[in-house]
Amino acid sequence: MSSSDLIRWGGPTTMLGGALIVITNLMSPFIVDFDNLSGSTATSAYALYHALLMLATLLLLEGIPGLQARQSEAAGRLGWAGFLVAFVGTALLMAHFWGQAFIAPAVAVEAPELIDEPTALLMAEFMLPFLLFTLGWVLFGMSMLRARVYPRVAAGLLIVGAIIPIVGQLAGSALVLGVALTWLGYALWSGKCRAGQANRAGEVIEGTE
Repeated sequence: MSSSDLIRWGGPTTMLGGALIVITNLMSPFIVDFDNLSGSTATSAYALYHALLMLATLLLLEGIPGLQARQSEAAGRLGWAGFLVAFVGTALLMAHFWGQAFIAPAVAVEAPELIDEPTALLMAEFMLPFLLFTLGWVLFGMSMLRARVYPRVAAGLLIVGAIIPIVGQLAGSALVLGVALTWLGYALWSGKCRAGQANRAGEVIEGTE
């Protein structure tokens, strides 16, 4: 697939992924009960909620290459580092959401103690995707600030939005992230990006399309 194809599909898929994150975060206070985690996990609403999150991360996996293709020259090595870590972290998070949608509800019925009091191994499986996801999107957001191709406010919101969920498991904590991704996807899709090219000193020469 050419860079133009990646950019063409990257905008809509990132927008849709971001919009789904916004929708699911508005749903989360009515679905996830941290005081009765095994009880809420056993519900069909919990499975649907995580299936939507799985779809959101799948869409982001389609969108990340387009986001990077649009800024690859201006973002330099930081852009590629952020892209790779964000892609791997998002893929692992998608697998985690798949497990939460299709496996966790059955576990909550048969062995609720594993949900309410998870083992160290289960906690590690839970935390690793989120940590890589956070690190990758923070680096990717920093590369966007450096490249100055995407709206700087959207890139800043991406960094903040990636950090908030890992700081505390609060209902709706990924809302800022969803808004930032929707904004970035729209900027890519609409062509409302700045044209940047890195010079030999690593600075960015800007122009408008």
